[in-house]
Amino acid sequence: MRSIKPVQKVVDAFEALPGIGPKTAARLAYYLLNVPQEKMDKFAKALENVAVTVEEWPTPQDLRSVGISHGTLFGLYRGVPKPARAGIPPVVPDKIVIFSGPILAFSSDPNAAREQIRKTVLHEIGHYFGMSEEEIRQALDNVFGTFPNGWVPDTM
Repeated sequence: MRSIKPVQKVVDAFEALPGIGPKTAARLAYYLLNVPQEKMDKFAKALENVAVTVEEWPTPQDLRSVGISHGTLFGLYRGVPKPARAGIPPVVPDKIVIFSGPILAFSSDPNAAREQIRKTVLHEIGHYFGMSEEEIRQALDNVFGTFPNGWVPDTM
């Protein structure tokens, strides 16, 4: 697929996100070209100063930080939730960390892994916006259906 250089930079940025392939990245980039500037500004402000990174496995400190003594994490939000910032500009970017090891270990195939990455990123974005585990669970239940036994999509 050929595109002009600035558009390709946007495509590349989307493709670097977990679970986004080249075709989806291109669709998102070209969609954004047609979105009114007012909506683009609102979205850009909503997700300011946050990076999405991938690490292989959570550390023992990561597990303790969320109270997990048995099991593992698929993802983790590291930062100050946006509502708690009270207008103070952040200095260091917040991070949404996706842990590839647990996701691949618990996924039956690449499609299941991609879906779990998607759910995990959405879960951690919920924490970025200050949502509790219960609020995130309810929101994801509305989107993906009910999860068995209170399972939260980013923990196992």
